[in-house]
Amino acid sequence: MALDIYASDQEKSEAIKQWWRENARALLVGIIIGLLALFGLRGWMEYKQNRVREASSLYQQILVAKAQEEANTEIYNSAEHLIQDYSDTPYGLFSVLMLAKEDQGRGDVKAAMERFKRALEYTQNSGLRRVIYLRLARLLLAVGNPEEALTTLAEVKPGSFASAYAELRGDAHVELGQLPEARQAYQEALLDLGPGEPRRQILSMKLDNIAQP
Repeated sequence: MALDIYASDQEKSEAIKQWWRENARALLVGIIIGLLALFGLRGWMEYKQNRVREASSLYQQILVAKAQEEANTEIYNSAEHLIQDYSDTPYGLFSVLMLAKEDQGRGDVKAAMERFKRALEYTQNSGLRRVIYLRLARLLLAVGNPEEALTTLAEVKPGSFASAYAELRGDAHVELGQLPEARQAYQEALLDLGPGEPRRQILSMKLDNIAQP
């Protein structure tokens, strides 16, 4: 509102009073809403931080139990509790991945794959999703599903895992008898590795094994 359209100080004063009468309630409501939002946000952040701390504590207890080789049933139950009640924290995801590894160790491939797929539901973090897709693809290849492994690897851009993704694609193509595609994938994997990387020797051996006669 441009107050200098008023001729006298009295008119300006009256105009200001009128403006406040008309707008004070709206301003007060706005201030109250702003304060509630501020304190509500702080409260929500504290709540989330507390949940992460609780989940972290539970996860550490599980790791200690594993290190002490306590009963698998106890570990599974604790991890499932963490997954169910703290799925909104990173430790819910870590527990899913831990149980998937346990399933693999017991030879329960189907359960491990289901856990990997479940883990994808717990995170939108691109780095973690790349790790999960890579592990799932490795498992699929190990149980004789190279086509599905390739499909899984194509679900996400590999980012910093480009070499590992390319190598696994090469392995899948070898299983399918697609040697030109395998060579190309292994060469891509080599290009993404530094000169001193230990895996360069392994990749070179894989390339030698499928070299053209």
